[in-house]
Amino acid sequence: MKINHTSVLLLLSLCVVVISCFGDLVHAAEPTYEGRTLSDWLKDLSNTPAGRKYAPAARAFREMGTNAVPFLLMRLEADRRDKVGIPSESELVVNAFREIGPLASNAVPKLSELLLKESSSAWAAHALVAIHAEAPVVALLSRTKSMMRRSAIIALASRSVGKEAVPPLIALLGDADSETRHIAAWVLGQIGKEETLTLPALVRAVDDPHFWVRHNAVQALGNFESQATVVYPTLLRALTDTNAHVRGSAAGSLGGMMNRFEPSDRKKIVAALINALTDKVADVQYSAAWALGKPFPETKAAFPHLLELTKTSSTTVSNAAAAALKHIDREAASKAGIE
Repeated sequence: MKINHTSVLLLLSLCVVVISCFGDLVHAAEPTYEGRTLSDWLKDLSNTPAGRKYAPAARAFREMGTNAVPFLLMRLEADRRDKVGIPSESELVVNAFREIGPLASNAVPKLSELLLKESSSAWAAHALVAIHAEAPVVALLSRTKSMMRRSAIIALASRSVGKEAVPPLIALLGDADSETRHIAAWVLGQIGKEETLTLPALVRAVDDPHFWVRHNAVQALGNFESQATVVYPTLLRALTDTNAHVRGSAAGSLGGMMNRFEPSDRKKIVAALINALTDKVADVQYSAAWALGKPFPETKAAFPHLLELTKTSSTTVSNAAAAALKHIDREAASKAGIE
């Protein structure tokens, strides 16, 4: 059979033209803003929100709005977990969804589908929370032990999440798996809602047999500053926990609430934190020093103890003590040789 080389060349040329045209169509279909494509803007979301490039990129996605959604969903579905990149493209897509916000509600059906696939579940959960459509993520909490449930718990760690997430998260504080319990405790503190339900549950979790659950419960209680007078007895008790991580967390939570206490309660707390300055673990001493560094009449009782702590061999602890002294009374600290 005789091959017509001219015909073959024409056919190949036609294929090249078709492929090129198809590529141009795909490129043209991608949303643009101020002459840049969605792909270009997406790269700029790898910067921190305080970065120079992030704000213009955030504005670009808000302007592209729902037109960007189909392309963001394609990127999220196509991203592979084995791809190396920091941040991953999926993380950038979540950032874009966060900037578009609830206007991206047309993404909910597809994101809900991706939520149930192990390969895309984690980032789909974050995207749903980012657009304030976390109901499918909350529903995933009732699943039996799985990585998808773990991802769902973590994704809910946001102040924007509604109160509907609180009861199932509280239920997880009783889960047999300690990792599930400690993540749930942390997330409840991040959500910070439904105090009448959350606080008693976290107080109970402070007695959990696993130290990391206790640590996260204590830390979470510190996020409820408006309820400081309710939670501080539990935090004082945690200040004498057998685990140093828990003790340090308790000191930090008490310090963060210091301006919320009545003088009589603050006096008790200062006394307990002064005792914590003599802890055998440097990290606990550091946290206690930081907690005492507040300009209140009651914290002045800690002045000589903090001054003594500036002589410790731990530079981190001595610096924290010096900083606390200056916060309590800068003039007195200067006279004591603390500059």
